[in-house]
Amino acid sequence: MLLSLIVWGENHDRNKRAAERPGWRFPGLKIVTITKTRVSSCGLFFGALALLLAIIPSYLMPVLYPAPAVTQQALDTVERLKDRALAKLKGETYRAAPSHRSERANWHRYTALATAVSAVFAILLGALGYVRHEASRACTVAMVLGVVGLLLESLFGLAATWIFID
Repeated sequence: MLLSLIVWGENHDRNKRAAERPGWRFPGLKIVTITKTRVSSCGLFFGALALLLAIIPSYLMPVLYPAPAVTQQALDTVERLKDRALAKLKGETYRAAPSHRSERANWHRYTALATAVSAVFAILLGALGYVRHEASRACTVAMVLGVVGLLLESLFGLAATWIFID
């Protein structure tokens, strides 16, 4: 059974060379270097959260809040046209009924805001990790996850705008 010796910091090579000397007392010890990645780990968390918040609602919202049937939308449109024509014939000005935003639209706004905030946090924490000389791979992944989360949210928003133009 090998025991592990945890060495913090940048002196891994020096400690490894010291362990390989013939006078080393514990030949069964394994030298492992652990670098501190607290900030970039938080960035990874926020980046993964941004990615999930960008992808999941587009699949989950149709299940939770299904769109009204096409026949119902057609009936509503015909009713509005009828009311407008009657108002025109009577010589009155047509006042449309106040439209209210659906719960689906409100949830989409909230998830879009949460995605943007967590993506920006991921990018900032990844950059701060670079400044603190943390593991560059973790910092890079945190920043990439944040950027991809922002891009996906923007692309889904543009697609929804192009498809469901009022």
